[in-house]
Amino acid sequence: MKIQIEITAEELLTLNRGVKSQESNKEKKDSNGEELITSSGSIGVIEGANKQLKKVKSTPYHIINDNNKVIKKIKDEKLIVRKSCGFVMDYEPKLDITEQRILNYILSKSTQNGKNSTVLIDLNVFCALLGVSEGDRRHVLNACKKLRNRTIRITTSGQNVRLFDTVKVKGVNKVAMTLSSQFISQVVGTDNIEYPLKDMLQFKHKHSLWLFERLLVEKKNGSIGTIGIEVDDIKTKTGLQHLENYKDLKRRVIDCFIEDVNRSSVLHVNKKIGIVKKGRRYHKVFFDFS
Repeated sequence: MKIQIEITAEELLTLNRGVKSQESNKEKKDSNGEELITSSGSIGVIEGANKQLKKVKSTPYHIINDNNKVIKKIKDEKLIVRKSCGFVMDYEPKLDITEQRILNYILSKSTQNGKNSTVLIDLNVFCALLGVSEGDRRHVLNACKKLRNRTIRITTSGQNVRLFDTVKVKGVNKVAMTLSSQFISQVVGTDNIEYPLKDMLQFKHKHSLWLFERLLVEKKNGSIGTIGIEVDDIKTKTGLQHLENYKDLKRRVIDCFIEDVNRSSVLHVNKKIGIVKKGRRYHKVFFDFS
């Protein structure tokens, strides 16, 4: 039995601030024993939800309730992203931040049982998981559609690998996505890096993921402390070969990466980086990480 309660965003925010009695912050059950999640349970799990709710005139409580049950389940699953070290070192990342989030979510879900399977994305839940408003649902949907035809280039072989076999929109809120077997064979191997999905979902800049995974490869291979990456390599992998000024690269890629990666649970990078020149050109950037 589903219980629907209509409550405005303003009333919900008031409840969430603790203005109501302590009893409203505890789990309750209806006469049939069905569990209800109260204001602190329904909102607390979504980072930044208070800000988003201010933009909503009226949000049915049962929708928030259902979404948060799924979000809690996703977080409790502790989804892990696994990628082979060879793939990380070899592919050219050309996806925007929303496409990266979707791809890694699908990858962590579809391979958690050791086999490739179709994953169903609920757009409302995915928006809430990212801490964005439901108004951004169309942006997420468009990203799903674009991924249907996306490929990733493997630099050593020059091969373009298709990411998805099928992307099917189901109704207005759901998308069923199946990774291609070609991509799975490239991305998953015996020598993998691993990190919690929730770490990369917090990234806000599209160039951060590749550097994050690159340092995880170095860490897995035993490099702890300082590692150098050539400036030209960073430019190539991020598609910013046109940047002549190192300060622009530092501002657009390196500083953003350090800001993002230090939100993660598996890697910390010192804000002070080293730089080596060859003649007048900046040649290599050194990251101090643990």
